[in-house]
Amino acid sequence: MYGEVEGRVTAAESAAEYRLSWDIDDSGQMTVTQRAVRRIPGTPPILSSLLIELRTLDGQNWGCAVDGAGILVDGVVDRHRFVFAVSNPDLCNDERSRLAVRAVNLAGPSSSRPLVTER
Repeated sequence: MYGEVEGRVTAAESAAEYRLSWDIDDSGQMTVTQRAVRRIPGTPPILSSLLIELRTLDGQNWGCAVDGAGILVDGVVDRHRFVFAVSNPDLCNDERSRLAVRAVNLAGPSSSRPLVTER
């Protein structure tokens, strides 16, 4: 069994991207590998403008499929924390899913591919 986790941390002065993968062989032995860590200065200005909108999703948990990509957002705006989770937002066709996809793809350094595909 194989899995991968990608995390992005974005602050006013910098951003970082973290990727971990794991593999469990037939004997049940797990191997965890850090695949990449990148840091860049600054935060995309458009992401800062999306934070107010993202805060409205606080406490929500939704999705459009049982298995696949999941996103957990844990943020702070004006000293107020917000947390929400969505699975497979790229398969959803609603405004809050499009907002989550847009924000996650803007957060931190961009990889060679978007984290999730925008509709």
